[in-house]
Amino acid sequence: MHGLTLTDTWQGNPTRKDYTHYSASGATRIGRIYATRELLERKLAVEAIIAPSTDHLAICLRIAIDLPIMRRGRRLWKMDSAVITENTCTENLRTVLGQLQWQKRYFPDLTVWWDRLCKKKIRRLYQREQAGRRRFYCMMENHLYECMYDVLQRPGPSD
Repeated sequence: MHGLTLTDTWQGNPTRKDYTHYSASGATRIGRIYATRELLERKLAVEAIIAPSTDHLAICLRIAIDLPIMRRGRRLWKMDSAVITENTCTENLRTVLGQLQWQKRYFPDLTVWWDRLCKKKIRRLYQREQAGRRRFYCMMENHLYECMYDVLQRPGPSD
């Protein structure tokens, strides 16, 4: 640490003791993130956040970096099979299939109709359903984390 001139990045609130692990016998700070002077100049924030898979708090270091934004191409879409079993999705599929039946006459045969129209519409339907589910789950997860943060920020006993 001294030979490489590394410094602990976490400078908690001096008026309030910050710890990463609480137990019946006391509280400790066992996690550390060391950085060089150049990295410390890029530091934006350091905070202790709830980690769902452990009884320790995680230390989150935010730094500014100068990297080009990577643009990715289209990825392969994977359908979530759990969406199929939902009643609302089944009803929406029936509605879409009913609309597609009326458009069969505009295509030379069933194969072209299926490839050019049906597959795209059905895929779009399921992608929208999955996006809605992801949004809902993210909202719920964020709400639960906010509740946990609120509890941690309250003054009083640590239990």
